[in-house]
Amino acid sequence: MENIHKKHRITLRQKAIASIFLIYALLTSSFLYFTVINQHRIAEEEMIDVARAKASLISSAISESILQKDKTFLQGFVKHVPG
Repeated sequence: MENIHKKHRITLRQKAIASIFLIYALLTSSFLYFTVINQHRIAEEEMIDVARAKASLISSAISESILQKDKTFLQGFVKHVPG
């Protein structure tokens, strides 16, 4: 009976190999995780920059349209002023 128990015992060498494998797996997975997170942040920043540029262009177009209408109104108003 004692012989069977020794047969299934995990040796110190097997524990060391398992520990090294576990550390390697944890380091590799954490490196990949942080790489993916970093790429996600970069992509998110690019999307935010594009959205800001788009909002700025829309704002500029609206401002220009309003200024053109005001300019036309003022030119028409000046023409009708007696003087």
